[in-house]
Amino acid sequence: MRATRSAIVLAVIGVLLLAAAAVVRFAVVPAVSKLPTDLDITLEF
Repeated sequence: MRATRSAIVLAVIGVLLLAAAAVVRFAVVPAVSKLPTDLDITLEF
């Protein structure tokens, strides 16, 4: 069973997108997200 060229290209693109999603999830998000240092605040309306 021989895979067509378009199937191979789509599979490679899918693998690259999965790898990019993993990089964004584990490298970019922790570096960009900033948690508040003080949660003891009084809300004023």
